[in-house]
Amino acid sequence: MKYTNPIVSNEQNMERIGKAVQHVWAKSNPYKQVLSHMIDTGCCAKAFLESNSSIALLNYLCNQWHCSKKDALSFAGYLAAMHDIGKATPQFQRQDDALYAQLKSQGLADLFPEKYMGPTRHEHDSASIAKRIWKNRKIAHQLSVSYACVLSLHHQRLESGSQKQFIPSAWLDIQNQLEAEVFSIFQPPAAFPCPDQMDPVCILLTGLIILCDWVTSSGPFDGLPKADENYQAASMEIAHQALWKYGLIGNRESPDVSKFSSVWPQIQTPRDIQKKCEQIDPNAPLTIIEAPMGEGKTEAALYLAERMCGQWNKRGIYIALPTQATSNQMYGRTKAMLDTIHGGHARLLHGTAFLQTEEKHIQSDDAQEAERWLGSLRMGMLDENGVGTVDQAMAGVLRARFSVLRLLGLVNKVLVVDELHAYDAYMSEIIQSLLRWCKGLRIPVILLSATLQDSQRKSYLSCFTEQMPALSSAYPLITQVNEAGEMTQTIAEATLETVYSFSSVRLGQNEKLIAQYAVEQIKQGGCYCVLVNTVGKAQSVYRALLEIVAPDTKTMLFHARFPVGRREEIEKECLRSFGKGTGTARPEKAILVATQVVEQSLDLDFDGMLTELAPIDLLLQRAGRVHRHRERKRPKGLEQPLIQVILPDENETNDLEKRYGNSGYVYAPFLLHNTERLIEHGLRVHVPKEVRSVIANVYESITPENMTAWQVRAFNQQLMQANACGASFPAPQDDIFFPAESHPEFINIEVDDGFEPAARASTRLGEPTIRISFSTPALFEAAQTGRLTKEQQREIYLSSVSLARKRFPSDSLESCALNKIEKGRLKGCYLSPHCDTIEMGKSVLINDPVLGVLWKE
Repeated sequence: MKYTNPIVSNEQNMERIGKAVQHVWAKSNPYKQVLSHMIDTGCCAKAFLESNSSIALLNYLCNQWHCSKKDALSFAGYLAAMHDIGKATPQFQRQDDALYAQLKSQGLADLFPEKYMGPTRHEHDSASIAKRIWKNRKIAHQLSVSYACVLSLHHQRLESGSQKQFIPSAWLDIQNQLEAEVFSIFQPPAAFPCPDQMDPVCILLTGLIILCDWVTSSGPFDGLPKADENYQAASMEIAHQALWKYGLIGNRESPDVSKFSSVWPQIQTPRDIQKKCEQIDPNAPLTIIEAPMGEGKTEAALYLAERMCGQWNKRGIYIALPTQATSNQMYGRTKAMLDTIHGGHARLLHGTAFLQTEEKHIQSDDAQEAERWLGSLRMGMLDENGVGTVDQAMAGVLRARFSVLRLLGLVNKVLVVDELHAYDAYMSEIIQSLLRWCKGLRIPVILLSATLQDSQRKSYLSCFTEQMPALSSAYPLITQVNEAGEMTQTIAEATLETVYSFSSVRLGQNEKLIAQYAVEQIKQGGCYCVLVNTVGKAQSVYRALLEIVAPDTKTMLFHARFPVGRREEIEKECLRSFGKGTGTARPEKAILVATQVVEQSLDLDFDGMLTELAPIDLLLQRAGRVHRHRERKRPKGLEQPLIQVILPDENETNDLEKRYGNSGYVYAPFLLHNTERLIEHGLRVHVPKEVRSVIANVYESITPENMTAWQVRAFNQQLMQANACGASFPAPQDDIFFPAESHPEFINIEVDDGFEPAARASTRLGEPTIRISFSTPALFEAAQTGRLTKEQQREIYLSSVSLARKRFPSDSLESCALNKIEKGRLKGCYLSPHCDTIEMGKSVLINDPVLGVLWKE
């Protein structure tokens, strides 16, 4: 039916439009006008940007837009306010029956077509309305399209809602009046600012609008009255209070850290790599620090990061590590450093931190997601300082819902990525994508590695510069790229020189022989580590060890397939037994059987090690846990740092795809073969001077016998890189916001960042996993019948373990009485009513307190 406006005078029409502007609603419970919510969100954006903790972000926008701070704040506030103008449509206003009736009672029934066309996505309508209005304001098409796309992404849903629906012309007047109101309040420049780089600026604006929409949809804004002439001042005050309450802004000032000793006073004699960080350029956007294990590069990097905070006006640091175990230990060191310099607090971004924060109730289309961000460990990306896995930073460039919030958090920080060598081709490609965005967003980055390949170094450097002079073979080395893309290489002296001896032992896959060999090594005392490549192998070796070990020997097993709570207990016990400092109690005789969980960053020290074969750079990492604490007196027979490497039996097949058993699935057989050839007759590596050469020997040696294995590795790497490119943002461009050019398929995908068990996008290219909790009957029933308390959630999480999905038959999870949690913080987790076993058809899943989780036929 064609709609015709009633014949009214202009004065009557203006009065009717004004009434409609005052009564169209944005939120129903508690009630909120569209206009007041728009003003709230714009004020929140201004409050966030003008805070002391966002100096770097505001300066960045001013430089990109070539405008004053006043104009930058005004335009950002105006754009944020425009995000919900799409709610001023008859389709949205009919979504609440009571409020629809209220509008009709105000004499506005004629605004609604008789034929209801169904709901629409208001964020997409916001974009369409904005483009229409901006066209009338003579805004350049490219700017209009890009900024409208920003508005369309504030809920990041795929439903376009762009179907042609009839809208009475009076609604155009209502929309025009709403825009005129916010334009008058925020007073943006008449000619919208055009950034030098469209993608980075629009990504930040998208994150800013999402965040501010959530904040203004929460409790602190519920009591504000309807919009009037005093509304903006009241809204600004509430915005500052709410942002402060949620920890999103602060007044931290960077301390003076011109000297290394001002950050690490307990280190009385800094090492050369640490001294060099006092002298190098703190304004360089990229710094790569390469140094052997034990040279103090982590302390050097944290000092440099604090120094950069002052130079770049950053709020804090995010320290990214490969695993949760390494994050746990780094968190303590970072917290101690911040306490020393009074530099604010740090948040640990994994584990049960999400259960220790205040609940926040938000009325939004994304209420559950918003509450998880503002009330959980994810907030650490937006907080002052964070310590966590590298996944949290990588997820900032994945095509996933709300990934842009991570970039918004990082833009006010210095990013430190440790253990750079620990990542495969898939993760490395995503990290390179992240680095390209860090360059565009002016996020300074510090990369750390003990065993970086030259090809990796070139790849990471190329993210910041196209100039690639000859790379120095010196080691230790600090490489920097400045703002102009010029590279400098600073050579540091190694304070500690070590000779690691690698000897080969032909024990094959025999767990009993491995256990017997370890026991023989500590007959006269010592703490020994047996490091194997898979959890199943670790469990088998430990079982064999328990059958023969003497009562005077402490035995431990540490791998990733223990429930969370038990794993944390074992990690702490390892640090007590083999760590350094107060609270340690080193046993006279001990054997730890472990997987790669002890390979990276954990400050553990062993008198000797027996390890399965791994690529040489990882063997060097493992060697860094042998004789790590130089001052310690070693037992007889273990006076020298010896690493014994288990090689296949001499009669094992020469087919490299089969020769290395399960280790060949963990590491490329090409690399295992080259490492085996290198160490089969014994190898002594002088650290640091021979580190680069032995790594190059393994990664670059191609022979007729390993050619096929090299080709397989090269193909797999290309496949992983292609998968990573498909999962991540394209490189930032200057001219138009990339989602505006094509359908933004990323926006409905949840990312597996360690908190999303049922995710569809991942920072790691591995086998799909599921989380199973060995619960209790009481918890199982509570999860079925009602809302779980925070303590119950904590119990479920601590008793849960992540397992490979492929081990479960397709129907087994549904047929074995497991209860799947469908919503909340533990969404996707399967609960068992038993704490010890789960029957899975022909097999049983056992939660063994000694061995961890295992399958038994």
